[in-house]
Amino acid sequence: MEAIDLILIGCFGILVVLILVEAVRSRRVLRGLGQLAILALAGLLLWLWIGFPRLEGGDRRHFGAGGNPWPMIILIFVCIVVGMAARYFFYLKGKASWGSLLKPLCVSPIVLLPLLGTLQDTAQLEPIQVVSFCLLAFQNGFFWKVVFERAQQKLES
Repeated sequence: MEAIDLILIGCFGILVVLILVEAVRSRRVLRGLGQLAILALAGLLLWLWIGFPRLEGGDRRHFGAGGNPWPMIILIFVCIVVGMAARYFFYLKGKASWGSLLKPLCVSPIVLLPLLGTLQDTAQLEPIQVVSFCLLAFQNGFFWKVVFERAQQKLES
């Protein structure tokens, strides 16, 4: 199993725990079950679409033929996380909560996947392309909730 798979599985697991804790604390069990159902649907779509997680060894490349992708993956991931944290603090009313901050950070690998699909050859990237990907990653992190809310509205209709 690849490291990116382990990271995504870990984030899914943390998000499940956070959803359960929030459902018990707020006594909104139906809402928690709805969130778990949406998370399960996202996992199912990842499994059907890209074969995530690939348990057995296999050749699955996320990028083109050249370059080490990990520095770019880490840079884009950090930009997404910073965008999510910026959104959290931008819209914060009242006291900050670690649970409310960690919950969106757990979906950050899901937000990362579409960006990874747009990268071709990391060895051929110009500096302006790297900056553009970082700004796009920050924007995706900042507006993650809007994207998920629109997807939920489409699922409900």
